[in-house]
Amino acid sequence: SGPVPSGRLLRTLLLDAALRRDLATLRTLLRGYADWLAGQADADGRVVGATALASTDNVVVDGERYAVLDPSWRATGTLPADVALARGLWRFAAGLLTGGYAHPWSSTLDVAGLTVVLGGLAGHDLDRTTVAEAVDAEAEVTAALHQLDPDGRVTLASRLHAVAPTDPPIGAQSYQQLREAWLRQREELSRLAALTAWTEELLTSRERALRRAEATIGLLSGSLSYRVGRLAITPARLAKRGARAAKRRARTVLAPKQEEQQ
Repeated sequence: SGPVPSGRLLRTLLLDAALRRDLATLRTLLRGYADWLAGQADADGRVVGATALASTDNVVVDGERYAVLDPSWRATGTLPADVALARGLWRFAAGLLTGGYAHPWSSTLDVAGLTVVLGGLAGHDLDRTTVAEAVDAEAEVTAALHQLDPDGRVTLASRLHAVAPTDPPIGAQSYQQLREAWLRQREELSRLAALTAWTEELLTSRERALRRAEATIGLLSGSLSYRVGRLAITPARLAKRGARAAKRRARTVLAPKQEEQQ
């Protein structure tokens, strides 16, 4: 309905910047996207219509201008602007991680964690609760598109909340995408196996050191020098205790005499 807006797809620009680890470009694009969404919100901070479904794969960028590529899909209800932003960022984060693309962030981040990081680059302090609401909104949109029943919606929402970086990409899956997901899972299993082997080796070395220390203590405890040392130390301890007891008795005897003199 109407002419196609000029510009490049926001997802393509973000993916290109992520591959080049260009944080400055990522920050500029994400802040422009977030400001554009906020500008479409009403007085209550909610967006409606095509803007509510404007994720990074349905927005084009032409310089500093952002526009919805296909406005024919429109939300019947409203969404908070931060939830709409989190939904768009979550879709990009899920595609980036499950697609196996290179990016400038830590490999330990999950999809929700990367969404929070992207929100920070966009100038918004998103938390995991907002991200969870965005995933629920994504499940509602996808369920409506595929006309799922209530049980299907619950299953879809659970699957989306559980998306991991080693999973295949969401949506239609090709043989290449499945193979890449399998390779990532194999790499993760290899890393965990290496970590387990290193931990077991460390525990074994510590156990050997502990046994050597116990054996040394046992040898020293049974040696002649150890027994002679104990024979020499024991009388000294007894004499020290006796001196302390005599000192206490002397103080007890002198105290009454001092009171009589006073």
